[in-house]
Amino acid sequence: MAEWTHEAQDYVDGYLAQVAALARHRRDDADAFVTQLRDRITRETEASGGALIALDQLRKTLAGIGTPEQAAGIETAQPAARPSAPQFQGAPVPPPMAPPSPSASMPVWIIVVVLVAVGVVVLVFFGSIVAAIAIPNVLRARISANESAAIRSLRTLAAAQTQHHAATGAYATDIAELHDPSAIQNQFIDATLAAGAKSGYTFQVTSEDPETSWEATATPLAPAKSGIRTFSIDESGIILSNGGPI
Repeated sequence: MAEWTHEAQDYVDGYLAQVAALARHRRDDADAFVTQLRDRITRETEASGGALIALDQLRKTLAGIGTPEQAAGIETAQPAARPSAPQFQGAPVPPPMAPPSPSASMPVWIIVVVLVAVGVVVLVFFGSIVAAIAIPNVLRARISANESAAIRSLRTLAAAQTQHHAATGAYATDIAELHDPSAIQNQFIDATLAAGAKSGYTFQVTSEDPETSWEATATPLAPAKSGIRTFSIDESGIILSNGGPI
């Protein structure tokens, strides 16, 4: 399995977050669809060769898949042409009337102040509308990206536990055991994940019988903000959410 650069990983996470946000408006299986799309991107990108996947390789794969809108199955509609106004023959149309000139009794600076005030009010009004629409979409995209990252981290923990058991004869009973700063051969995960918090989720590893079993959980740092779902995995390698496999 090839390693991915941070730029490539962040780029594909953002791309899939946009696809997920768009797909949820059109299909009930948006999460499964995004998971399948991630597997396809990973497979096609790593098939291009190399032990380290860079951003340029990822972009070549995404160019074949298309934009997030195309990947989600949304086609941009072309605006219909506005019908031209009918041309009438007959009496000539009188020239437009010139706008009335400002009253000589009203100073020019008052007119300027009024126009500026109206412009500010209009900008604030439309800005609030845009914010009301954009902020929830951004939040949903962030939650989707964090949940995808949490699932990847649990898979990393599963692989690390397998390596730890092979090296020591037992599973780790705490997440910190999977990263020993003093011994590189015992650094099965990165230091950030070993600290127990990454990408909006907290992680915990437990084991009642280190020789045969273990369990890891991923919980949102800020429920409904950094993530919605809670995930878990054990020695079987199956990731669960809300009691069912994902």
